Amino acid sequence: MVVRNIGAKVIGFGQLVVLPGDIQELPPGYSEKHPVVRFYLEKKFIEAVASVPAPHPAANTGVTVKEYAAASEAVTEASEAIQVPDAAETSTEAPKKVKSINSMTLDELRAYAAELGISIDSKDTKAVLKEKITTKLQAE
Repeated sequence: MVVRNIGAKVIGFGQLVVLPGDIQELPPGYSEKHPVVRFYLEKKFIEAVASVPAPHPAANTGVTVKEYAAASEAVTEASEAIQVPDAAETSTEAPKKVKSINSMTLDELRAYAAELGISIDSKDTKAVLKEKITTKLQAE
């Protein structure tokens, strides 16, 4: 038996799935007397049709298989020729993450002061270095 799914939902007959609008031949044993087929016919989910339509030939795109293969190969070659720079090459120097002066260690304060061009003494304490750095930053 050949049926068309005229409902809006997918219908199954054993292992066969019939999508909405599809025409399929039912598996052996599914006749008009089968309870599932009768139910779907009564509810107007399916309708019996004469036969499964022959498949339509594919539309002619005007492109031969050789032309398609050549174009596909050209695209592949072009994509391989594109050079993507490494992340190291493309990244502009990321802005330095500035740590709060209050949370810096003595060594970090010395390094930051040297970076800012502040003269430091080996006897400078954290408090002195913080003061020098703050004064320098406020002057800028």
